[in-house]
Amino acid sequence: MTFEHLGYGDLSSCGFGEYPIIKRTDQDQVTTILVRASVPCGLEVRNPAHYAQDGVLHLSYETHFTGSVDMCNCEYQSVFTLKGLPESIAAIDFTEHFFDSAP
Repeated sequence: MTFEHLGYGDLSSCGFGEYPIIKRTDQDQVTTILVRASVPCGLEVRNPAHYAQDGVLHLSYETHFTGSVDMCNCEYQSVFTLKGLPESIAAIDFTEHFFDSAP
């Protein structure tokens, strides 16, 4: 798996909206998944992970304090890229795990 945190979307909104937003693209045995999640502004993304179970691909990452954090949420955008994902995967789930201190 490769992972890239693309940064933050709209910084001016405190709304949560309908998150997470997950968009999957399959091409030549490579699955690319864009995840847009509502996360408190100013957190650092670390330790992306994935596992498949019962036809569901579970994606996650950890967030940590980096200094000051805004009381509003931002749209965090990340891309997970996986090779050879089983065809049995029918759904994708995303979870953000918050830790209140740096590892």
